[in-house]
Amino acid sequence: MIAISSARPCLVVGGRVFTDLVNLITVHGTISTAARWTTLRTPNGTAGRGTTSGLTFKIEVGRPVGGSTSATRLAYGSTDVGIDSAGAPANLVYFGGASTNYLRTWGNETGHDRALAYNFNIPTSSTTVTQYPALQSDSADSMITCYGYET
Repeated sequence: MIAISSARPCLVVGGRVFTDLVNLITVHGTISTAARWTTLRTPNGTAGRGTTSGLTFKIEVGRPVGGSTSATRLAYGSTDVGIDSAGAPANLVYFGGASTNYLRTWGNETGHDRALAYNFNIPTSSTTVTQYPALQSDSADSMITCYGYET
């Protein structure tokens, strides 16, 4: 992540330039125990960050980090499962459409900005049920930070 000083403040993550910093949503999640789920939350959030009714949360960039054996997945569901939960969110939808679609992760390296474009849309369901972005990993010590907007 690089902050660029200019006439208009912006944030660059993995080559993506975010210029609307007021509406930028950042969510983060960590997993410390293997085979667990974590609902993503804002940096100081005490609960999962769900979609706003009638809007779609568009995750544009993610920065996954995990151990070398990490099989990490990004998904969303209709329940907030908390942090390091054994249970998956209800009504689960995986990024890429299947549980076999893993995110590329890197070991716990320092000094590297390794971010990937995801373009993962998390809609409010047709019955206006809030949806929660979530992280699942088969290994311990995985985490992700995602950036995007609601539209």
